Amino acid sequence: MYKRQPGPGERRFDLVLMDIHMPRLDGIAATTRLRAIAADRTLPPIVALTANAFSEDRDRCLAAGLDDLSLIHI
Repeated sequence: MYKRQPGPGERRFDLVLMDIHMPRLDGIAATTRLRAIAADRTLPPIVALTANAFSEDRDRCLAAGLDDLSLIHI
C-alpha cells in the first residue's frame, strides 16, 4: 500500500549532518541556502562533517551558519 510522504513542515529532524565536500553544491552553500529559506522557522542544529582540520575551514563553516564542525580522522 502506498503511504504518502510528509510534506514540507510536516516532519521535524533533531540534527542535520552536512558533508562539506559534496558534488555540485557543497555543504557551506547548502547551509547558506537552508538558512535563507527557513529564515522564519527554527532549523535543527547543522553540524559539518569534514576531514579538513584547518582553523580557516572551521571559521568558514561557522560564518555560513553551521552550528558546529566535526572532524573525520581517516
